[in-house]
Amino acid sequence: MNLEMPSPAETQHLRTLLLIVLGIMIVTIPVIALIVVAKVKAQQRQRPKPPADPNQL
Repeated sequence: MNLEMPSPAETQHLRTLLLIVLGIMIVTIPVIALIVVAKVKAQQRQRPKPPADPNQL
């Protein structure tokens, strides 16, 4: 295999692109997690709790 090293300009371009992708991931993953947690909590609040039966233990 004959592989050539990328030029410094290509390396800088790839590094910048990688940093942009990582930055987007770092921002979006917690936002999606917060949305999921909020939806789960909202669904739990909407469900009516069954009446407590003191005879059932």
